[in-house]
Amino acid sequence: MLRSALEHRDALDDAAFAVDLARGVEFVEALVAVMQRNEARRPLVEALAGSAAQGAAPGHPAHEHMRRRYARLVARMHEALQELERDDRLAAGVDPKAAARVIVALMDGLQVQWLYSLDASGPRPLDMAAHLGTYLRLVTE
Repeated sequence: MLRSALEHRDALDDAAFAVDLARGVEFVEALVAVMQRNEARRPLVEALAGSAAQGAAPGHPAHEHMRRRYARLVARMHEALQELERDDRLAAGVDPKAAARVIVALMDGLQVQWLYSLDASGPRPLDMAAHLGTYLRLVTE
């Protein structure tokens, strides 16, 4: 059941991301759109956040799925950043491999913080897309 939910969430993200790119949306903006869509999918974000932490244990049912997911996401991000670098659209001094890992970690971390902000007494929840966009503008030109 858990594996099925995680695979469903990944399939939703992958499909929407592919549609954005096919429509000509820039890679960076497509990533921001993923975060915007996730704001309407709290249960899926909760499932991913819990599985990311608990799945780190080798015997956990989500372990292999999460390990493969992170490898796939970091590789995809690395390729996209290398393409931006070839097009002179990556900020000077940015290592595409290191930035790929940081972006994946940032997206996961923002989702966890967003979940906590939903129950906070503050005026509004954390804006995941805005924070991700801020970082992406620092590393791209």
